[in-house]
Amino acid sequence: CGGQDAFLCKFDSNGDFNYGFTSQRDPSKNLVTKIDYHLSDKHQISGVFFWSKDTEIGDSQDVVQPYWFTDFVLTAYVARANWTYLPNSSWVNEFHFGFDRKVENQASLECLPGRGAAAPSFTFNTGGDGCFGSANPSNFAFPTLTISGFDDLGGVGSQIRVEGYPQFADSVSHSSGNHNLKFGFEMRHPYWNGAALVNKKGTVIFGTNSINAFGTSATSTTNPFATPLQSFLMGLPSDGNIVSGDPVILRRNWVYGMFAQDDWRVTPRITLNLGMRWEYQTALSADNNQQAVFDPFSPIGLAQQGTQPVWNPSSFASNLQPRVGMVWDLTGKGTTVLRAAWGIYSNWPVWNVFANLGSNPTGAIFYDINGNTTQGTGDIANANVTFPTTSAAAGAALTWTAAGPVFPTGAVKCGNNLAVPA
Repeated sequence: CGGQDAFLCKFDSNGDFNYGFTSQRDPSKNLVTKIDYHLSDKHQISGVFFWSKDTEIGDSQDVVQPYWFTDFVLTAYVARANWTYLPNSSWVNEFHFGFDRKVENQASLECLPGRGAAAPSFTFNTGGDGCFGSANPSNFAFPTLTISGFDDLGGVGSQIRVEGYPQFADSVSHSSGNHNLKFGFEMRHPYWNGAALVNKKGTVIFGTNSINAFGTSATSTTNPFATPLQSFLMGLPSDGNIVSGDPVILRRNWVYGMFAQDDWRVTPRITLNLGMRWEYQTALSADNNQQAVFDPFSPIGLAQQGTQPVWNPSSFASNLQPRVGMVWDLTGKGTTVLRAAWGIYSNWPVWNVFANLGSNPTGAIFYDINGNTTQGTGDIANANVTFPTTSAAAGAALTWTAAGPVFPTGAVKCGNNLAVPA
């Protein structure tokens, strides 16, 4: 395959164009350690630790330069410790400790020198935090350029995501006659730290909103609108947007649970299981109170955490969860057994429900429909800011130089004429 057919060689068996760049997956690194220690006839200790790290470049991305591939770093930590204590034949105590931690970070290769193909030296300041969240946050990264009808130029941006929780649990079992009693508690402290930093370096769009570098009409035969590519070559964007502020947020809360149950052998053929569980989860909090919720009574429509809880857990009584079960050996021979159970179970809110609470800009300047402004009283200044189109002649409220785009900087404004002042 070559010669005049060299271009056709770029198409794979599915007809997809292959730019010539392939993904790179480093060998997965794993470590497992395990211990079992029989301290005495009454004490048994065991533990396990697992660590795994996987790095991958590319992941089948559609990019037009290899230095715009994304470098994915995935790391997992799992630790377990158990202690079993048998003071006598009728009592058993089991204590468990666990720790889970997962890291899912990613950054464009141009922000990670040495990891892949080297990017050219971008001498201009894009105005955005191009490599925010990477190992080289001060580096300039190429903003995402969207030219209608073409593949985007630039990488997809970065991500910081670290989550996990430590957990403590203890249970005590006691056998007495026809009863097998068990009760215990557990406590967890989950956390989530990170943010999607996809648009921290900004996006500049060409060829939308009827904003063109020249021309009077799309249907004109004498002076038609410029194509998106022509508008790009002329340096006239139609609009753009960028994430303002630091969107990284650390959320955490506490989760508690207690239970008691009794396996009661009522008769040789009938056994009842009676249990009660109680669960409680504290309100979700964020370090530095970087969360805000909608508040119709606030002048800006938002209330920042610290003055109002993000979520109020249920009262004590509503967290009680009874469970009842029965096993009946119909024949007494174990050949036919009837089982029945009833219980109340709960499912706590998924944290994704609160994912965007850290992007409610309580510190912004808010505009009403009449153009009046209200300065927010909070200090959250994270938002995806869209730069408005001013006119077909002027394009978007962005500075476009011969070297590239320069995004305006300043305080976030929200409302009519959403903008960031230069």
